Amino acid sequence: MFGLPSRYDENFLYWLDRKAPKCQLVAVCTIHVDDLVLAASKGWLETTYKAFVRKFEKVKRQTLPFNNIGMEYSRTDHGGIILRQVEYASNLKLLQLGDREEDSETPTASASLAKAGSASKSLTPAEITMLRGGIGSVPFLCLTRWDLLYDLVVLQTQAKDASRLQLKECNRIIYAAKRHTHRGLIFEPLTYGKSRCLRRRLSAVANSRHASATHSYAFEGHLVFLQPDCDAKPQQTKDFGEALPANNVPGLSSRVHPLHVNSQKAKRPSQSTCHAETLSQLSCTAVAECVAMRYTEMVLAWSKDGVDIRGTSLHKGTPTLERLMEADLQGGYSVPVDSWTDCLDLLELTTGLKGVPQYRHQRLAILALREKRVAGRIRLSHWMQTDWMIANALTKHDPNCITMWDLLTKGRWDIGGNVRIRKTINVADHEESDLRNMKLEE
Repeated sequence: MFGLPSRYDENFLYWLDRKAPKCQLVAVCTIHVDDLVLAASKGWLETTYKAFVRKFEKVKRQTLPFNNIGMEYSRTDHGGIILRQVEYASNLKLLQLGDREEDSETPTASASLAKAGSASKSLTPAEITMLRGGIGSVPFLCLTRWDLLYDLVVLQTQAKDASRLQLKECNRIIYAAKRHTHRGLIFEPLTYGKSRCLRRRLSAVANSRHASATHSYAFEGHLVFLQPDCDAKPQQTKDFGEALPANNVPGLSSRVHPLHVNSQKAKRPSQSTCHAETLSQLSCTAVAECVAMRYTEMVLAWSKDGVDIRGTSLHKGTPTLERLMEADLQGGYSVPVDSWTDCLDLLELTTGLKGVPQYRHQRLAILALREKRVAGRIRLSHWMQTDWMIANALTKHDPNCITMWDLLTKGRWDIGGNVRIRKTINVADHEESDLRNMKLEE
């Protein structure tokens, strides 16, 4: 079939049009055991299907809409693709708690448990097994239901010393999953204005909830989106004290393709909210850079820049590992990476408006983020108001997060309020002194 295997994932193949004036993707394919999911034009798919039939004689073919490994693929009204798990969510079973009031699907049941003094009652071995079964039935659904992630992750951390209150919380999560089955991951055509946009950008959105009176570890939320590139320009140095209305930046709010999500308890305690936000953004931007390299790999393969030419190599025609490492080190991504945070202190620390922190662990993390910016691996750094931070739903229980609702029902990320945009001058051969004394673009 002459597909090129990815260096990053041996189960991912892609086809390129070598004759096109610009890098043009013809088809992509992902493999799971003996199942293949392909995306391409109808003509290419028909030709490929006939080739499979000639080779294997009996081949089952499914076209949109179809189900694959519990995932439902269907078309949107605008010609995009939506991934849902309606049937799986509908088949989830509420835990049978043995009491009619406790089995009710109303939020008042949890309060009645607390009033009755049974909320802290330890679970029997049978109830522990039932709780683990209920928790284990939901993670697969979180592939498309990102609004359930935080509550589920928190419940998982409480399973070891669970009480009847955790049983009720598990039922609440399952009920929410069964109630909003229409939510899912939406991939609409990316447009800028009314026309199709061929320029792309990756947005790394990181947020963190600091430790509280009951928790010593922060909670992190990460999102990586593919968006149409916009005309956002960094603010001049003299305007750094002011914020811009988000509505005045063309293309800042747009359709997005959700590529990555993560909701987790931090690996270590943080001394402040800024420290927690720093560690969260460091992890999120690292993932965004890996995603950017997946796109860069295909562009390098099309341009034949540093590709493997060995006739016996399984990766013939794909970029060598050395070439990929060089592109990553220099920040030569075909799709630029922008970072987002709602912590103003973090923005000022990473862009050089404030000095380097004295606390060693935070200082090293800040210098690492500055190094990404100086090397060009992060193009623009954005600050936004907390009210519009979409990753809030991944760090706290927020069933009314409008931005997460829009993502899972419309495939959009709308940004309001005020924003700040910063960019740092790239330095080819930078040293530690360049990181400590960063220069901002005028």
